[in-house]
Amino acid sequence: MKGKVFKTYNMQLKILRRRGLSIPNGAKAKRILERENYYKLINGYKGPFLDLSSPSVVEKYRTGATFTELYELFRFDRALKATFFPSILVFENRVKSAIAYEFSREYGHDNYLKQSNFDTNKMDKVANLLASLQADIADRFKKNAAVQHYLTKYGYIPLWVLVNILTLGRVNVFLQNMKHPMRQSIAR
Repeated sequence: MKGKVFKTYNMQLKILRRRGLSIPNGAKAKRILERENYYKLINGYKGPFLDLSSPSVVEKYRTGATFTELYELFRFDRALKATFFPSILVFENRVKSAIAYEFSREYGHDNYLKQSNFDTNKMDKVANLLASLQADIADRFKKNAAVQHYLTKYGYIPLWVLVNILTLGRVNVFLQNMKHPMRQSIAR
């Protein structure tokens, strides 16, 4: 198998042109590649511009597809992320806070690793969640002072501390496996 080798910006543009992407202003496209990273820009946003009807092994761009269009899609996505990211952070914090509060109020601050405190109809998923939580804690032990402090001093991490190291995805799985009445309480 042939490995990937370094290519200059001019070589990268040549490849794109050979694949059918229209690049009327090479100097401008080169400046964009200098700022944005070829892999992230091209591989991340080429999908809508590819000719999927071509049986060729080498990707081909649909007729009329331009570097400018591809770059504008990239810029739109970045602007969209910048618009929503602050709100997502607020939402994430609120969900984590509500879960930590409601779960701890019902079961105590250190009972998030007990299967019986979750939906008994989802025991396989709950077992996977608990294993993932334990792995997250182990992974963060040397990386996070709070995790290390609570485990060393108290032998557990309160849920309201733990939620801060969990990804939003993991918190979502935690929420999905909670008992229905508690999920409703958190939703309120």
